[in-house]
Amino acid sequence: MKKFFLVFLVFFFPLYLFGVGVGVSASLDKQYKDGLSAYKSKNFKKSYDVFSKLYLTKLSDAKLNFYLGRSAYETGHYEIALAAFERVEMLDPGNLRNKLEMARTYFMLKMYKDSQNAFEEVLSNPNIPQN
Repeated sequence: MKKFFLVFLVFFFPLYLFGVGVGVSASLDKQYKDGLSAYKSKNFKKSYDVFSKLYLTKLSDAKLNFYLGRSAYETGHYEIALAAFERVEMLDPGNLRNKLEMARTYFMLKMYKDSQNAFEEVLSNPNIPQN
């Protein structure tokens, strides 16, 4: 009986764990796609709900954090938006759009000096489009 149990654990338990891991990953991908779809259709309330649940699982995903920040900004969660934009800043320091969104968020938080500095940094960058 012990041998049977040991054989069962050695061969079938890893397969079970692999199956559970695949299911979780597929679920996260579906949620991410749902959040992205809501974001693109400008349903920021729904995208904020989805991305705020996902961001802890993908802290190093700059795009997810940017989408969370924009969704939080559009729904009035400015502190959360700023935190998300700061994570993007750490992951992708050259992202001009993120710097612009941070400047807007500083302004909404009445952090006028920080907002002015961030806007000036974006405007002084030679890589911004002319329009």
